[in-house]
Amino acid sequence: MMNNQFIQAILKYKMRLKKGWFRKWNFDENYTFSEFYKFDSVKKSDFIENIKLEIIDLMFLFTNYPNSQLFDEVLSDFENLEFIIFKQFRIDVQKRKMRSIVLSFKDSHENRIDLLFEYNSKNREQIDNIRLFVSDFEIYKQNNHFDMLYWNASDRRSFEQFNNSFLDIKAFISKNQKQKMNFFDLLKLIYK
Repeated sequence: MMNNQFIQAILKYKMRLKKGWFRKWNFDENYTFSEFYKFDSVKKSDFIENIKLEIIDLMFLFTNYPNSQLFDEVLSDFENLEFIIFKQFRIDVQKRKMRSIVLSFKDSHENRIDLLFEYNSKNREQIDNIRLFVSDFEIYKQNNHFDMLYWNASDRRSFEQFNNSFLDIKAFISKNQKQKMNFFDLLKLIYK
């Protein structure tokens, strides 16, 4: 487990400064972070484009989200896009151990998009919900405001597509174990 109180303290300090990768939503539900992977966005542009088409665009359709322009700007500039995946877990109000895989994108203007896939530890092959966090950095700096789009498995219109994408992401991580960050890589990411 890469996470400890020292890392949490640094992350919370940077969050107060409104700098770096981690934002308010990463701490709202007492998540414990476990694994971090960093990717070259140019080399993984096809993967990122598929995520946008198969998941993000569909969530926009279901929620009538008005600010899709920010996504297009952030997710199309592969040269300046930072892309990490991290895993985390929490205990929910029903005392279930919930795990998450988070795809996190940040552009050169500190705009952030996080796509969070959450599933119950007892059923690792089926997604429970998806949360899509959108943070325009200029707005976030002023008042900590961000948008969250939400989908859960009770919405059967898109369950199969979302669940297949979730399984594809798990397979992508398995194939890219060399991208896993060690403790020192993580500290560099945090201090950036």
